[in-house]
Amino acid sequence: MALKNSDDGLVTIANQLLSETDSKYILLTLGSDGLIAQYSRLDECFSGQTERISALNPFPVNLSGAGDSILTVASLALSTGADLWESSLLGSIAACIQVSRDGNIPISKSDIIEFLP
Repeated sequence: MALKNSDDGLVTIANQLLSETDSKYILLTLGSDGLIAQYSRLDECFSGQTERISALNPFPVNLSGAGDSILTVASLALSTGADLWESSLLGSIAACIQVSRDGNIPISKSDIIEFLP
């Protein structure tokens, strides 16, 4: 699938991806800018169709594994009943933890719990 779209914004492109893939959710990782979480109009899990979460660690040590951490933890959270907002936030927390470490080190449940206030 090639969108061939360099003129529209990320929300428009995310809508195209949702439509073309017949997906319920989409997460777009934006590197140091965080992520965009978007759901199809058929699933009203939170107040807006698109949510943006800024990167939680402004001073990363190592970027290895950040995107993988977001997608893995968000997918696990979604599969256990969390909504897209909760899943995206947990994924962002996992990425924050990952980039604060030197090397791609597995993140444990206790690492995430310790991060929470």
